[in-house]
Amino acid sequence: MEILTLNGNNLSTMGQLGPMPNLRILRLAENPWLCDCRLRWMKKIISNSHLLARNTLCHRPAHLHSRMLGNINETLMKCSGIEKRAATSCRDASVCPSVCTCTETTIDCRDRGLTHIPANLPSTTTELRLEQNQITYVPPRAFHNLHQLKR
Repeated sequence: MEILTLNGNNLSTMGQLGPMPNLRILRLAENPWLCDCRLRWMKKIISNSHLLARNTLCHRPAHLHSRMLGNINETLMKCSGIEKRAATSCRDASVCPSVCTCTETTIDCRDRGLTHIPANLPSTTTELRLEQNQITYVPPRAFHNLHQLKR
């Protein structure tokens, strides 16, 4: 394969591509990329080539929004414990909610217009920020699997 175009989809993350020695052009623009530890491999490819995925912008987390993936310092591409495991193992049902930002064990969903508490929160969560939303009901056992929750 010489050209791979995935522009304009709804991709937020992508597993590492296998060997493609003939790949000349890789297009990944216009996707809501979550620039966390799982995309470090992609950042390295982009940084080392002028023809591969030049216009790839980060959508999340908020501190990297609209920044070019190839120009980001890898140390800013962090994952929580659950995402680190997902980067090297099978898909886990508990992930950072798409409308929130997550760093290490903190889930920040402040002022996101939420009407309900996000489901499938990582069990490693120690801080859950839900201020300034439109949540009107907290279901029983909403936080039952969050044994490490402190705040």
